[in-house]
Amino acid sequence: MGHNRLKIIDLTDTGLQPMESEKYCIVFNGEIYNYQELRNNYLSDISFKGSSDTEVLLYLFEKFGIKETLAKLNGMFAIGLYDKLEKKLYLMRDRMGEKPLYYYIDNTSKKLYFASNLKSIFLSLYNLNSKEWHVNYQAVYHFLLLGGCWEGESLVKDIYKLDKASYLEIDSNINIKKNSGNGKMKNKTKEELYNELSV
Repeated sequence: MGHNRLKIIDLTDTGLQPMESEKYCIVFNGEIYNYQELRNNYLSDISFKGSSDTEVLLYLFEKFGIKETLAKLNGMFAIGLYDKLEKKLYLMRDRMGEKPLYYYIDNTSKKLYFASNLKSIFLSLYNLNSKEWHVNYQAVYHFLLLGGCWEGESLVKDIYKLDKASYLEIDSNINIKKNSGNGKMKNKTKEELYNELSV
């Protein structure tokens, strides 16, 4: 996995990605607004290397697993999490869909590519195969009519956009299991939502 990082929370190299623990390897685009609260409440026994929200995420996944961790998160995110022991990749997206997550499956080579933008997928595949890319006209129609694509669509055929508030579980044979609802993500009061918007 690769990552191009915009340093906001932890400006040191301890926040560099991909970040690994004994079980997981993570790449993360976004921000977890309640990461300090989660760190203090659930991970006080962990010796952290830095102060990034990515490191907090990594240890939350280790301690609570996918569904329970997602239910605790307050933020915007696109996450790729590789389970080194189970040999599974998890792709996750926040409940409001603020951070996009695109993926492409090359059935010939049995490889999966994912990124927070279409350009990164194109650059990864450039000169690696001879696939001809085609416009997804149905998605273009939805975009022009509604101002956006339907969930799951992208403007390019065969490249899919992960639905908001969902995650994929992908095994080493590229078998995909889709999970909706981000593990019953925490419902917010109107006051909590207003406070988030006014920050």
